[in-house]
Amino acid sequence: MNSAHLFLFENSDLCEALFAGTNFTISDLSMCDVVYLSIDVTIDESNNSDFSLVQRLIDDAVPILRKGVTQVLLF
Repeated sequence: MNSAHLFLFENSDLCEALFAGTNFTISDLSMCDVVYLSIDVTIDESNNSDFSLVQRLIDDAVPILRKGVTQVLLF
């Protein structure tokens, strides 16, 4: 990462323009002071939420984060 500050937007065209030629991997999270974890939660026909993808995201990200990093979970 070229900067200590990283802002991500919903607008994928804007993201592509801002980060053209930049490749981020999950290991880049180890350099962050604040990490926002976000993923859509699927809902079945009975209106029950499936949080398995949220748990998978947490399981993948948390081991990489530095001790004391602020984690914000959005879903």
